[in-house]
Amino acid sequence: MIEMARKFPHAEVVGIDLAPGLIWELMPPNCRVEFDDVNQPLTHFDGSFDVVHARSCSLGINDYEQFLDRMVQWLKPGGILLLVESPLRLANLAINGEDPEGQFMELFEWVEDVIEGNGSDVRAIDDLQRFVEEHPLLENKESFIMTIPVGQWGGEDVGLLMQENFTKLVHALRPVLLRAGSPPPMVDQWVTSVEEALRSPPARFVSRWAYCCATRVMGPNMAEEDEAPGG
Repeated sequence: MIEMARKFPHAEVVGIDLAPGLIWELMPPNCRVEFDDVNQPLTHFDGSFDVVHARSCSLGINDYEQFLDRMVQWLKPGGILLLVESPLRLANLAINGEDPEGQFMELFEWVEDVIEGNGSDVRAIDDLQRFVEEHPLLENKESFIMTIPVGQWGGEDVGLLMQENFTKLVHALRPVLLRAGSPPPMVDQWVTSVEEALRSPPARFVSRWAYCCATRVMGPNMAEEDEAPGG
């Protein structure tokens, strides 16, 4: 957000977050943050933005398809929607047709069950491309999946950085799982298994990221009005 504001000083950049952060001193004058819950309608944003960008929001979203509807409403006609999301679970590239981390992957399914039961629409990311493709107020739709290595096998610049980020995410989820009533030994087992599996030399874990973009449809006669002299 801050980088975008600095790169485009003529634009007004607005971020939405649940709580204050430690970035106030870094924000340029054309950048601000509103403390809101995107699970609420936030109708004061309707028709306000040329671009709406959401990235890695799924853990905090109660209903992702409804969240998509809200983001579309926040766009001006012709505005651009940019979405980047990844499922919580990693994928394991099978070695010789086998999955040496089967129990590890089962624990990911358990974590998703707990988080979903706690109100997060965490599995909706599997349908993100379909949500965008079927939305009646979006056009010029494009999407693709990028597979990113996680762990030493992916190299220092990508794989190890992703491993570090994912390990931090796992530790951040520990209190969430405990508050949901999960047994502490099982939570600790999951955290430990993730750390050990990611450090395992034979492991070939990847994170699959969905990238989607589209534009909001123009309203009746809007395209003609924009092309008219003086319009």
